[in-house]
Amino acid sequence: METLLMKGKPVADAYRETVSAKITAAKEKGIKVTLAIIVVGDDPASHVYKDRLVKLVESLGGEAKVLAMPETATQEEVIAAIKKLNHNRYVTDDADAEAYRRRCCRCRYHYEQRRGLFKP
Repeated sequence: METLLMKGKPVADAYRETVSAKITAAKEKGIKVTLAIIVVGDDPASHVYKDRLVKLVESLGGEAKVLAMPETATQEEVIAAIKKLNHNRYVTDDADAEAYRRRCCRCRYHYEQRRGLFKP
């Protein structure tokens, strides 16, 4: 059997280039692209992941908004935070202007809610 070497860096670089182009196009249309990150608790691995996301989005020309919640936050409090962010005009779901206008949320809660799967 032949060994197959899979390289992720070229794929990641191409994806970064695509996202960067979308962010630039959105900025030209006056749309400020902002990634919202909700961190619940104080897990060090979560903070490393969050820090890397912030660094990445800023390197691509976007902005990041971090909302830190205590470990004791209930599901209802987290959902309320998601809803608040969904109505924040400065938090975008995609660098695509049409998606920005639709204000479509891609979180699991709203995905299930739209399809009638979420039962509070």
